[in-house]
Amino acid sequence: MEDWNGNNSVQGCLEDEEGTESAGKINKRVINTRYFSKHDFDALIHYLSIHPTVSTAEFKQFRLILCLCFYLGLRRGEALYIRCCDIFSYESESVPATVYVREFDNHTLKTVTSQRHQPLSLLPQDIRDELIAKASFASEELVIGRSFSTNQAIHFFDRLSKLMQECLGKSFVMHT
Repeated sequence: MEDWNGNNSVQGCLEDEEGTESAGKINKRVINTRYFSKHDFDALIHYLSIHPTVSTAEFKQFRLILCLCFYLGLRRGEALYIRCCDIFSYESESVPATVYVREFDNHTLKTVTSQRHQPLSLLPQDIRDELIAKASFASEELVIGRSFSTNQAIHFFDRLSKLMQECLGKSFVMHT
């Protein structure tokens, strides 16, 4: 995302209007934000690929989740619970391949309108090919390749957030 000056990373703040009310005034909470740029994404992927404590299997899972979040705008829980049967690939060139974001077991979406199709054409070619290959199985298996209990999912994203912070600074976390 570019700011008014054409910079790739935008810095700013958000005001949280849902603060507490005291003496007729709303106490606002200021949240500093920094958008995750393509440069940040590439730096993080490289960092994860050479990090001594990140296994090859873990790197593949991290990269898949990060690509789904960064390129398709999925929330982390949405990306984690995409199943093979949620990938739609068509023989026709005129109908784009998509990923269907929907509820899964005890994982609910943030809003009713969060259920949607996202085009796979936005993803890097190797990730797109991997997802289309998995779609041929049309199974309930998660595209990440394994199931996660709630505690395992929390641990997975805590670890990824810590690695992001090591690479990019304390302002980055894998937010819901």
